[in-house]
Amino acid sequence: MKISENIDDKIGLATSYNNIGNINYFLRNYTEAIKNHLAALKIRQEIGSKKDEAVCYNNLAGSYFALGNYVEALKMYSISLKINEGINDQDGISTSYSNIGSVYFSQGHYPEALKQFSSALEIQERAGDTLGVISSSNNIGSVYVLQKKFKDAESSLTRSIDQSKKIGVKEFLKDAYAIFAGLDSARGNFKGAYENHRLYILYKDSLDNEETRKKTIQSQMTYDFEKKEAVAEAEHKKELENQKLIAEEKSRKQKVILVLVSCFLLLVVFFAGFIFRSLKITRKQKKIIEQQKDLVEQQKQEVEMQKVIVEEKQKEIIDSINYARRIQRSLLPTEKYIQNTLNRLKTRK
Repeated sequence: MKISENIDDKIGLATSYNNIGNINYFLRNYTEAIKNHLAALKIRQEIGSKKDEAVCYNNLAGSYFALGNYVEALKMYSISLKINEGINDQDGISTSYSNIGSVYFSQGHYPEALKQFSSALEIQERAGDTLGVISSSNNIGSVYVLQKKFKDAESSLTRSIDQSKKIGVKEFLKDAYAIFAGLDSARGNFKGAYENHRLYILYKDSLDNEETRKKTIQSQMTYDFEKKEAVAEAEHKKELENQKLIAEEKSRKQKVILVLVSCFLLLVVFFAGFIFRSLKITRKQKKIIEQQKDLVEQQKQEVEMQKVIVEEKQKEIIDSINYARRIQRSLLPTEKYIQNTLNRLKTRK
């Protein structure tokens, strides 16, 4: 079951629950059986397996029937019948009829029980189900005995015994002889009742010996099953521990990776901030340099303009000086002229 859980095998898991439920039923742990059959039913409903779902309801009904809860048993058997009819499972339908008949029989509702047993027998005869026919013949014979329909009871029980002998089914022979003993006793045939009771004891003892052997085998199987379950549980526990260690190691690695990634991201953010800051400073410096360049260029232009103005002023001054010089030259006599003039004046005297 643990393996089925680990690999999410729903079909296998449902089968395991069903088998555990059956084991608990045979061990008469009916409450535990119901618990496991309910678990199997839930999974099979999820899967959508109608045939297996009907089996689960049938198994649940069996446990409720064993506990004497006839109302719940009848409810579960009826649901199983409805599902079997829906999927046209003739064997399932006949089994449901027989089981419902057993509930009515235990409640003392003999007409309804006879109706259900007869419906089961009809299907079993059509299907050639010899074991089913024998079982239903015994059931019908039991009802007829209680209804004091002795001829009908004898006919059904004789049919059961004849067919049981043909196929060698001791269990049904035992039951048929027990019912036959009751029939003979009811109609006052005490010799027949004694003989049938003797045959009943004979087959019962034979079956008891076989049952003892079966119980020994069953005990061994139960022990082997529990041993396997214990081993499986230990392996499952070990597997869980390994998975836990693997998960922890994986978690540790993920944490390391997370720390490394976080550090890397912090470095990226730091370098991005540094680069952004550097670019910001560079842009600021570039702007200052451009501003200074513009200022120098402006000053240069101003100097050039001043130079032009100075040159123009200088040219104006030089031109003024030259102009004044020309005027002076034009107004003042030359030295030679002055000397000649003085010489003439001296001569006149």
